[in-house]
Amino acid sequence: MSERDLDTSEAGSDENALSETAMAERLARQRKRSIAIGLSLLFLAVLFYLVTLVKFGSAVTEKAGS
Repeated sequence: MSERDLDTSEAGSDENALSETAMAERLARQRKRSIAIGLSLLFLAVLFYLVTLVKFGSAVTEKAGS
């Protein structure tokens, strides 16, 4: 093997290492984004539930008392 072959094979492994690092960073960003979306959906579900209780809560208790 010549020096040139060694240089290109090392460069190829560096590219793979960089792409693995880039892939790991991409997956980390994607996971953080997914968690943020999930928490936002959970917050909205709880908010809608609480608003429904406040709006209909008094009507339900008045009807039950009648």
